[in-house]
Amino acid sequence: MCIRVIEHNAVAFGYAHRLTIKEVGVTMFEVIFEGLFECEYLAGKKGPTSNWIRGMAAGFIEELFGGKWSATEVKCVNAGDGVCMFRVVRQ
Repeated sequence: MCIRVIEHNAVAFGYAHRLTIKEVGVTMFEVIFEGLFECEYLAGKKGPTSNWIRGMAAGFIEELFGGKWSATEVKCVNAGDGVCMFRVVRQ
């Protein structure tokens, strides 16, 4: 339930056109942004550019599930992908 609130807030606050958070396992989530503002703002840069959002994704999961989590950007529109996707894993 709390994850759905984060997804809706990301859109409401203008972070992205759409956000989807998928639980891949007990220690991993995939956070997928469509139309992420940070990548649109940094359009033209090569490679992953979502450093601020990467930290926010890990922080959201830490607040919800406790423990220490880290996020890695595995897809980015500025690297030619259709979405920006982060893998958030428990450390």
